[in-house]
Amino acid sequence: MDPFRNERQGRYRPKVPKRIPRMIPDDRFNEIFAALGSNRDRALASMFRFGR
Repeated sequence: MDPFRNERQGRYRPKVPKRIPRMIPDDRFNEIFAALGSNRDRALASMFRFGR
């Protein structure tokens, strides 16, 4: 048998992943939207922002 190791987390206890924010602030979205170069990119950004 292996000797006991003092580990911070259990060996079979995986870390819970950090959640990705589901929404960005409106002013930040407006900056990104204005920086996009084509209407296609703006349409995709709008779809991901407002589409469900």
